[in-house]
Amino acid sequence: MIADPTRLQLLSMLHGSESKESCVTDLAEALDLSAATISHHMSLMHDGGLLTRERRGRQVWYSIRAERRESVSDLLG
Repeated sequence: MIADPTRLQLLSMLHGSESKESCVTDLAEALDLSAATISHHMSLMHDGGLLTRERRGRQVWYSIRAERRESVSDLLG
């Protein structure tokens, strides 16, 4: 699941962000990808238990699950 370069980049962005969360729109703009593409990757990681998801109005926000942060940190080095 996380061998995909885009997913690794998304995890790195979430892990490195000050708030430890980001919305699909911001991630899409940062990576110059469509919101649909970002949503697809984020949904796969959410369904795989790596991320939490919260809808706030029209935006969907993701963060790394608390119990997965250490393993993600180890993975990203």
